[in-house]
Amino acid sequence: MFKTTYLCYNKIKKDDTMIANNLATLLTERKIKITRLAKETGISRSTITSIAQNDTKMIQLEVINQICMYLEITPEDFFVFTPIDMNINHKINNLKVDLDDSSLKFELDFLFEFTTKAGTDTFETSITIDDPKNRKKENMSSSFFTIDYDSLETRLILRIEDRSELFTEYQKKIPTVIWWNRLNMLDSELNTSISKMIKDYLQNYLSINNELSLEEVEEVSGRASSMIYNFKTSIPIGK
Repeated sequence: MFKTTYLCYNKIKKDDTMIANNLATLLTERKIKITRLAKETGISRSTITSIAQNDTKMIQLEVINQICMYLEITPEDFFVFTPIDMNINHKINNLKVDLDDSSLKFELDFLFEFTTKAGTDTFETSITIDDPKNRKKENMSSSFFTIDYDSLETRLILRIEDRSELFTEYQKKIPTVIWWNRLNMLDSELNTSISKMIKDYLQNYLSINNELSLEEVEEVSGRASSMIYNFKTSIPIGK
């Protein structure tokens, strides 16, 4: 049996804007496909896809004009903004890997920061990722996770217990498209940082102890990383 423990791996994300576009919602409301919008406006499909997913840092004025003209909307309808800066930080603690039975366990700590002209409010929550068969019944008032073996996703359901009413106020003030965008960014960071953490630790541990060759270390790291499913995070809105 091979087990490892890894402490305190940090990944800090500083979101640079709370301005997003509402294109995905606008298209859904009008039952318009991206392919149709691209064909009838002459804008490339890849450009529209990036815009709809809020993956682009810059949108040309000509493109905004074409979309607004086609959908018969104003730039005010196209963009959404909230005067609240939101940062989501996460920390990974206490990684344990068992390659014999293909299992792992680690803790995730999340810190949410909301900044307005009045100051900054912070909220924390934690969750332990473990083999589902080792878990007790979920406490629906706390953060927990489920694994969907059909879609191969690990779904994190985060709940803020401390000052939950204030957290809910922030949730309701921030447009849905911005929440969706931020959580997608968080999921991407989680998948990347957890896989990197496993690989870095196993490479360092096994290389120092001369237990495996470089090729074997790569193979072991790949096996450990394959134990992780894609993370999909959601935060239910409180009452």
